[in-house]
Amino acid sequence: MDISTILNVRTLFIKQFYIPAIFSNNFFVQLWALRLAALARLRLYNHASAETSALFSALSTVQPPSAQTHILTSLLPLELELARARMRYWNNDAVGYVDALVEVLRNCRRKTSKYLEKLGVSNDVEEMGRLRVSVDEWKGNIARVGLVLASQLVEMKVSSIDYDHTGLLLVIWC
Repeated sequence: MDISTILNVRTLFIKQFYIPAIFSNNFFVQLWALRLAALARLRLYNHASAETSALFSALSTVQPPSAQTHILTSLLPLELELARARMRYWNNDAVGYVDALVEVLRNCRRKTSKYLEKLGVSNDVEEMGRLRVSVDEWKGNIARVGLVLASQLVEMKVSSIDYDHTGLLLVIWC
């Protein structure tokens, strides 16, 4: 067995088992998001951007595609989605950053709607309580992303946005 075969087996193992196993344990994912946030706070934007790119390129190779979709839609925390959006900001692409934030906002609204639908059909009291907490959590995430988006629009000095309208935008999004 030569070295290329060993490397191919290692890569296949990482893609099929290691990455899904990491995302099945939310604690490690939160630590990863914390690391990216710490790098950004230290103004190591190139390093944070490189790590975020590496993470999402690794996630794009997860097999089977259903596992990849499950990771990206259900298991990926908001902090990593925001880190992916911030990559555009760190690369001085303000319009791309706004587009990425709008996509994160859509994902938050989609997850809120999903929990609201489950809440409407649930009969179990405990499950209803958990679903209400999830709905409230995602509404808070919508407000958080909305504020980030509003502050970016103010920073870009978009002519139709001023400080009084940012609150209105937040009310519309929530």
